[in-house]
Amino acid sequence: MTLRQTLRLIAGDTRERARLAERPYGPLAYVKLLLNPPALAVVLYRLQHWLHTSGWPGSAEGLRRLNLVLFTTDIASAAVIGEHFILYHANGINIGAGARLGNNVHLVHHSTVATGPRPGERPSDRVIIGDDVVMGCGVRVVGDLTVGTGAFLGAGAVVTESIPDYSFYLAGPGEHEGET
Repeated sequence: MTLRQTLRLIAGDTRERARLAERPYGPLAYVKLLLNPPALAVVLYRLQHWLHTSGWPGSAEGLRRLNLVLFTTDIASAAVIGEHFILYHANGINIGAGARLGNNVHLVHHSTVATGPRPGERPSDRVIIGDDVVMGCGVRVVGDLTVGTGAFLGAGAVVTESIPDYSFYLAGPGEHEGET
């Protein structure tokens, strides 16, 4: 990933945040970005991921730890997150190294997306979150699994197996509704 690609992702995230807030996108949106903890946590992750992919793992780890200290947001440098990533609250976010998030993924506070730890975990395990997924507060997505495109994971949901596209997953395991 190049710095130019990283800056384009940051611009896209900022544009999407302005659109969602029904505010104009422009230079002022970037000033507000610096004053908005969830948005700033995403910027720190974007820069950290760029450093990681550019062969600067020590610097990337420094930004990861800064994000953790400032916002209690722990996003692994190796996690891959698509365009228009929105955090509504930065606190308590944990995204592991095996996570692959699509475009237009929205997370609320105290959410986890990780492969483990769990018995039998393999380095090749991946958590894949499709495009246009919304995850409520306190959601836990853990395991080698896929969350389909357009899924909605309600507050407190615990996802331990793959769920199909356009599903509502409302509570704990076994308590979900099928496709809409």
